[in-house]
Amino acid sequence: MKQFKLFFIAIAEIIQSIVLLKIIIDVRKTYVIIKIEVIFMKSIKATNARKQIYKLIEETVNTNTPIQISSKNGNVIMISEADWNSIQETLYLISIPGIRESIIEGLNTPIEDCVEELNWDTK
Repeated sequence: MKQFKLFFIAIAEIIQSIVLLKIIIDVRKTYVIIKIEVIFMKSIKATNARKQIYKLIEETVNTNTPIQISSKNGNVIMISEADWNSIQETLYLISIPGIRESIIEGLNTPIEDCVEELNWDTK
């Protein structure tokens, strides 16, 4: 069965705990599956983060788990570049009018109708 997965990452504060919500929307021919995974983020004070910034960067890049860095003036969330790009792509895609209908139409199109014979001759 064909499926399309749209990944969206949202940051939320729930019961005084910072968590990562990973929402997976799986659009099928006749129904939609929504799966939500909750991952608790590591939280660290800015003073400690400064001391171990290289380790935190490696951890964030290797595990794709955001890290909250807190200070007196507010908090920031460190995420990997790959996650940032994924969020930006998702936001762009969902901003396009009619994208959902286009995806469903593509899912309902047999693969044979999608393949065209290419002419690789450069003459």
